[in-house]
Amino acid sequence: MSMSIHILDSELEHPMEKLRKARCTLTQEDFARAIGIGTATYSRWLAADKPPKLSPDQLKKLCSLCKVDANGLLAFLTGEIDVEELQS
Repeated sequence: MSMSIHILDSELEHPMEKLRKARCTLTQEDFARAIGIGTATYSRWLAADKPPKLSPDQLKKLCSLCKVDANGLLAFLTGEIDVEELQS
């Protein structure tokens, strides 16, 4: 008897990708530019299985772009809440 476990792709997505897809309509490249980083940096963030390090300016841009407050954003990026729980 063999068992298989099915995991939805969205469960494996990096929080930044979940946030980008849920809160804005930008491509990865445009999203990276809008928060003031290069696409290579954004790709490295996605490849690392941990929250990105954001400068205060990047944090402000990300909050504005995704229409969330900093506390909610940080709670989401650290896994304390899910994207659906973010307040606008």
